[in-house]
Amino acid sequence: YINSLSSNAQTQIDGAGVSVKVIEANRLNSTADGTQDITGFGFDPKYVSVMSLIGITDDFCWGVSDFTTSRVMHSEGTTTAVLTAWITFIRIEETSGNVSEATVSAITDGIRLTWTKTGSPTARSYFYLTGWL
Repeated sequence: YINSLSSNAQTQIDGAGVSVKVIEANRLNSTADGTQDITGFGFDPKYVSVMSLIGITDDFCWGVSDFTTSRVMHSEGTTTAVLTAWITFIRIEETSGNVSEATVSAITDGIRLTWTKTGSPTARSYFYLTGWL
């Protein structure tokens, strides 16, 4: 079945023993290093992916994780694509040297993003997270 809740942009799909849910979240990149818990999946995800967009540029990233290994592909503007090979789930580079990065871990009913920043990022980033059971 598909259950769409437009008020909080969540969609859950169940079928053949697989549950999938999409959750929308955001973060102001100037926020201090720390954690951000995102819950509401309705299950404890075994895998998660993210599409992240930044509010002031055409910067985006796409990350995947099984909570043991994470990888992210990050686009810096329209002319450069950078594939980061370290264990990072989200990477946002607003301008040269102004970076926000997050690793991901599993928590009950959701995920925990652990953020670090370099330089002085200031934009708001938007995340579309997909969790699988």
